[in-house]
Amino acid sequence: PAPATQPCSDNEASLAVRLLGVVQAQQDTLKQLVGETRHPPCVQTAPSACRRPRRMETPVLADPDSVDLLQFRDWRERFNDFVQLTCVYEEVPDVRGRHAVLRSALSPEWSVMWSTGRLAVTETDDIEDILEKMSSFLRRKRRP
Repeated sequence: PAPATQPCSDNEASLAVRLLGVVQAQQDTLKQLVGETRHPPCVQTAPSACRRPRRMETPVLADPDSVDLLQFRDWRERFNDFVQLTCVYEEVPDVRGRHAVLRSALSPEWSVMWSTGRLAVTETDDIEDILEKMSSFLRRKRRP
């Protein structure tokens, strides 16, 4: 037989109602962070798949003197994830805008190297080309 239940006191009922409110608020927050499931994620290949950009922190690459190739590869993967999950390239389809997105993810030291020509970035370079130039710079730095 099931154990007999005792009626809740006012304090217990109040606590249960408050706890239910907290759980519902967390679920609402999670839905906002992840997005509704009826919206296709941006990681799909079709450009129109992105219906609702996600907000997340831009991963910032530390200055070149404190980054090794392994850390760069890790940052590059996180940056690519950021681009896919936020659909930022859907909002900025032109090359100059994409360059600005990438520069926003770099430390000031990297930006100076870019603007002074040390990375040999041109206005028409694709983002992948620029990332390869940065990777090459770090490899040359490792083996002078």
